[in-house]
Amino acid sequence: MRARDTASVVARYKTLPSAQRRSIARSASPELRAELVRAERQLAMDRSLGALAAVLTGGREMQAPHLDLIDQAFIDMAEAGATASCSPCPRGTARADAPPTGPRCGTCGATPATA
Repeated sequence: MRARDTASVVARYKTLPSAQRRSIARSASPELRAELVRAERQLAMDRSLGALAAVLTGGREMQAPHLDLIDQAFIDMAEAGATASCSPCPRGTARADAPPTGPRCGTCGATPATA
């Protein structure tokens, strides 16, 4: 298979559901399987910082399960078109110099620009 064909196959492969990708990888030639392994590694690193750490450390560092919830929240906000976010912060840690104009976070009182 030529390099251009391989790149095309790998690009299409990345768009498939994981179960279908596994099936394809099992039946692929050794050369194509090596390319698919690289694609899977890239897909894993793109998922989250925790997944990136797991890939780069060979599984020694894994993302804590509660951080998956935060990742999903940011993904949901991005898909909904959100332009600002504010994470709850402990009382007394909000910026005292935050300008009084604009919407404020109900938890910390910060504006989106200072959150």
